[in-house]
Amino acid sequence: MKMNIITTKKLVPLLAAAAALAASSALAQDAPISWSVHDITDDVTEISTDGTLVPDGARSGSTTDRTVNTVVFESVANSGNLFDSLFSNDNIGVRGYGSVVTDSDYRNFLAQGQRSGRLGFSTGGRTEPTEVWTTIEFTGLTVGNSYQIQIWSSDVGTAANGISGNAALVLGDGQGGDPDFGTDAQLLLEASDFGAGQYGIGVFVANATTQTVNVRQYTNLNTTPSAKSSDHWSNGWQIRDQGVDTSAPSPAPTVDTATPLETRVELTSTIATDQTGVEYRYNRRSVSAGAIDFTSPWQDSPSFTDTGLSLSTEYFYTVEARDKVPTPNATAESAEVSVTTLAEDTAAPAPDPMTFAVAPAPLAGSGYNALTMTADTATDDNYEVEYYFTETSANPGGDDSGWQTSPVYIDTGLQANTTYTY
Repeated sequence: MKMNIITTKKLVPLLAAAAALAASSALAQDAPISWSVHDITDDVTEISTDGTLVPDGARSGSTTDRTVNTVVFESVANSGNLFDSLFSNDNIGVRGYGSVVTDSDYRNFLAQGQRSGRLGFSTGGRTEPTEVWTTIEFTGLTVGNSYQIQIWSSDVGTAANGISGNAALVLGDGQGGDPDFGTDAQLLLEASDFGAGQYGIGVFVANATTQTVNVRQYTNLNTTPSAKSSDHWSNGWQIRDQGVDTSAPSPAPTVDTATPLETRVELTSTIATDQTGVEYRYNRRSVSAGAIDFTSPWQDSPSFTDTGLSLSTEYFYTVEARDKVPTPNATAESAEVSVTTLAEDTAAPAPDPMTFAVAPAPLAGSGYNALTMTADTATDDNYEVEYYFTETSANPGGDDSGWQTSPVYIDTGLQANTTYTY
């Protein structure tokens, strides 16, 4: 049986993404919020005093104002609800919440709360909405300033009612919609955490004078809801102005890898972080420390492929990062990395000519209407390899494979008792 397999170097093309300008009619979106979730509440110093409290920017689920760690939390009686909608508020301290906190002011703050939108159910004579979330809206913000949100939450009913599940307050990312338990940040309380709670801190840079965050209560996460209920409460929140963000991403990135090919160089950098997000760009020089010949566009990805280069030529690359505030803060250029493109590659992959590892044979279970075959694995010094299987008999049903990355080819739709040659 004739064997005719062709291989070629797989030249991976650069897929250039064109930057699209947002249509002027597009709706403005709140700034993204980055949350860091902290553990069980236990000390008054957890009350953040960073920056400046936004006017009317601290609320408590208590019926009276609470001053904790110099922060005055206005009561729901004096300032309105914690959320734009809620189901109830109550003195929850009688069930032990806050007992792990030694500071009496903090305990009093943690002793009352409001129940926010929750994943509901109807059972035991108790009906509650499903797929409900609720919103906190912050106003009077300064565009370009960095803000910190802190929110407290407790679960007072899970262990008290003998439920083996747990509860969570899921914190939205500021981009609208229903907070998702699977992807968004969450204050998760196990049943064993009865008598305690958690707090979370989120940061964002205002792109408007208002900012919203959607939150949702999930209860009985590990059990089928029953007449017994878990009660997840929010005790309060505050928002603090951190001023104009003047910090560049950190740590400043460096060129991590620079892989030369014939007429392109594939680059990746180390990762920089910033609460507003990070963009990267690369600079290319033909002379070390000389003038910049090319600068890539700013992009979210730390990887970039520089194309259209000359063969066997040395280039020098640096990388920078910047944040995503209205007036971005950028890092300095990294140290240079030198890389030399390859000479022209005229050698075919090996082995040449190609051979079969497994000769064409009927495919089991195909009813003699398909043949399967496997080429020997081909290698190349610089490139990935593709395979092309050619059917040369021209008998009805036989087909070439086309270029493919797999060394295995199955030709289907063949006729029984017919010879095919590959």
